[in-house]
Amino acid sequence: MSRARAAALLRGAPILVPCLAVLPLLAWWAADGAGFAVGAWSPGALLVLGLLAIALVVVPNRWGDVPRSVALAAGLLGAFTAWSYASVGWADDPGAALEGANRTLLYLALFCLFALWHQRTLGAAVLVGGWVLAVVAVAGVTAVRLATDADPAGFFAEDRLATPVGYPNAAAATFALALWPAIVLAASRRVHPLVRGTCAGGAVLLADLALLAQSRGALLAIPLTGLVCLALVPGRTRIALAALAVGAGVA
Repeated sequence: MSRARAAALLRGAPILVPCLAVLPLLAWWAADGAGFAVGAWSPGALLVLGLLAIALVVVPNRWGDVPRSVALAAGLLGAFTAWSYASVGWADDPGAALEGANRTLLYLALFCLFALWHQRTLGAAVLVGGWVLAVVAVAGVTAVRLATDADPAGFFAEDRLATPVGYPNAAAATFALALWPAIVLAASRRVHPLVRGTCAGGAVLLADLALLAQSRGALLAIPLTGLVCLALVPGRTRIALAALAVGAGVA
């Protein structure tokens, strides 16, 4: 992307700047236990809340143009966050309840940062592509560690891949989340061929590692989300062909 085009993109959708700033954080969480530990997600939560606060003050937005479905989702998630904080008052373990409420606030802030401002198509593609490539990189490092470690059994829990999250179902979800976005990018004519090839090969790797986790939830979720993808995303024929190519690689 040329500097002029990047500058025009940022002028048209300045919310892209704080969103891009969050991508390294999401990549770090994917590589470090999915950010489950308090010491991992709480500093990130402060960063996300700070970026959201700056965006609310600095980045212009036509609030009346926010889709009703997005506004409703943000309102319901906000209500759930408020309820989570209220539950601290009657919880048997107020400390655990407060931690859960703080985590829910992080989810709310992330949703609002990415959903409430209009994104241009190219900007959204950059965000999704950056996140997909980050997860593919985590998967690549995981595969290399599995192949080269003297005792790879330590990466498994009862013969199910648990790395990099530490829990097989969560490991499968980490890789499966990026699978269909990777296939969509691999199928798009508007994406650079090098990126398309990386996404296609990365999708094979993501599916392979998700299979190693032997998650029944992922076994159901991957085909169901694939059907949703084919139903809602334009270019379903190209996406289906890309999915078949990835499926052949997995087989």
